[in-house]
Amino acid sequence: MKRMVCNNKGVVLITTLILSIISLLLVAVLMELVLTGAKLSGVIKRYTSALEAAKGGVEDFIADTSFEHKGNPLDSDFSCKVQNDTTQWPVSCANYDKCSGCSSDDISSCPCVVHSNPKDVLDNYDWSRSYGSYTVYCKIVDTRGTPESWLYTIDIVAKGQSTSELAWITILYLREY
Repeated sequence: MKRMVCNNKGVVLITTLILSIISLLLVAVLMELVLTGAKLSGVIKRYTSALEAAKGGVEDFIADTSFEHKGNPLDSDFSCKVQNDTTQWPVSCANYDKCSGCSSDDISSCPCVVHSNPKDVLDNYDWSRSYGSYTVYCKIVDTRGTPESWLYTIDIVAKGQSTSELAWITILYLREY
C-alpha cells in the first residue's frame, strides 16, 4: 500500500488571497455606490435650488408686470404683448423688436412665441432677475382675452450662473376683471 504525502500549506494561502480579492471588490463596489449617491444628491440639490428660484421668479414677475388692460396698447417693453391677443402682436406691436418681421398670417415661428426648449426663453425673454447664483428668465408666449378675463401662457427658466442646472416651468395665469 502506497502512502500519499499531502502538503496543505499552500491551500491556506490561496484561500486567503481569494477572500482578500473578494473583500476588495466589495469595498470598491461600495465606494462607487457612495460616490454616485453623493454626486446624485448634489445634482438634485442644485436642481431643487433652480426650481425654487424659478418659482420665486414667477411671483416677482407677476408682481412686477402690469396686467392691466387700459384699451391702449403700449409699445414699451412687453406691455403690448400683455394687452393684445398673440395673433395681434405683429400688427399691434410693430415696435416690439422681438416680433418684428413676423407676419400676422403665421406667427407660430416668431421668436416672441416659440417655446419648444429652454434656449427659446433664454434668447428671447421679456423679464429677468438674479436670485443668488441663479438668473430667472420669463417670457410671455401666448395671450388670449375677452373684456372679462385674459389668459397668459408664461415660460420661466431658471439657470445657474456657475453651473449648468436649468429648471423650466410653464404657467397659465388667468386675470379676471
